[in-house]
Order: sequence, then C-alpha cells, then structure tokens
Amino acid sequence: MLIPTLLESLSSLESQKLNTISLMYSEEKAFQEKLNDLRVSSSKHSPMMETVQHCLLQVGAEELVSLVPRLAEVMKTGVGLATKVSCAQFVVLLVHHSLSELTPFAGKLMTALIGGLSDRNPTVRRENAKSIGHLVMVRKHRNIRCG
Repeated sequence: MLIPTLLESLSSLESQKLNTISLMYSEEKAFQEKLNDLRVSSSKHSPMMETVQHCLLQVGAEELVSLVPRLAEVMKTGVGLATKVSCAQFVVLLVHHSLSELTPFAGKLMTALIGGLSDRNPTVRRENAKSIGHLVMVRKHRNIRCG
C-alpha cells in the first residue's frame, strides 16, 4: 500500500539544515518547540501529505486489512519527526474517514500510538496523545484492548 510508504518517506524530504539546527539548540526548549511546530507544519502541507490525503479517499474496509498493520509498523519503527507526527495525524484522518470500519483495528493502532507517548520528542508525544483522543471515539462504548 502506498500510504505507509509516503508517510515513511516524509522525514527524508526534510532539510538536513533543520535537523542540524534542531541538534544545535536541543537544550533550548522554547526554540525547539517553535522549530518542531515549523517542521510539522511544513510536512503537513507538503505535496506528499496531500497525496496521502487523496489516497485516503480510496480506503475502505478491505484496504484497512492491509493498511493498518503496515501503518502500525511505520508508527513503531519510523524515524524522523515528520514521519512520526504525520502517522499520528493520519490516524486522525482515518478515524474521521472510516469511523465504523476502523473498529476492529482500533486496538492495533492504539498500541502503536501509546508507544509514541514515550518518544523523547514532546511534539511526537503531543500528536500521539491527540490521535489517541480521536481513536477513542471509534470504541467509546466498548473497552479498547491494546494489542
């Protein structure tokens, strides 16, 4: 499926200069937060993310069977701020697009998002927490079992 591959490659599109600046000012929390917000905004409005959103329109119940395990894998193993945050943001889009079809897959996505709550980057943690809030809507009247 194309969507996980696109999400995975988002971080490779980011300027190496931004990564260098981020490392140079890693102790400056306020600066780091602003820089991360800029990086997230840049990836969120990129042509690649637009393509992901267009691909989402083609996702139905059948496609979720192959999409969700691959997406969860990218969420667990993906590197780079843009990839991690975009995966979390994609889950929100997926919830709003495929609310009823997503129910059987909520636990798998929840497990991947919970793993992101321990990321060292506060922006990644924040976006994963937001996504968990949206994903809970899928199974609000039932227990969500992670795994």
